[in-house]
Amino acid sequence: NSDNVLFAGEVAELDLAGTELETLAACDTGLGISVAGEGGLGLQRGFQIAGARNILMTLWAVEDQSLPEFLGRCYTKIRAGERASSAVWSTQAEGLREGAEKSLATAVWRAGAFTVLAQDAR
Repeated sequence: NSDNVLFAGEVAELDLAGTELETLAACDTGLGISVAGEGGLGLQRGFQIAGARNILMTLWAVEDQSLPEFLGRCYTKIRAGERASSAVWSTQAEGLREGAEKSLATAVWRAGAFTVLAQDAR
């Protein structure tokens, strides 16, 4: 659209059936509002409706330098055949193990920001 803002309704109109992983690589992309009987409504819901099998998103602000490293590790694992959800979770575990040596709080803050809405059954 012309306002440079992407809305869940616009995404829901796309055909994303068969896409393995949609990555919402920005701060707070997994947030939304909670509606009784509906669950969380936000940008991720549009991707879900459009047919994305897995949606990688963030629950809070992420550092510019840690985002590409995290995503690079995930994508490498996916290209090697690992399921998207498993790739995210194992990358988080690695980040926690590696970062805990320096600062557990920082490691949790960096790795914990990522979550995956997994719908892959394979």
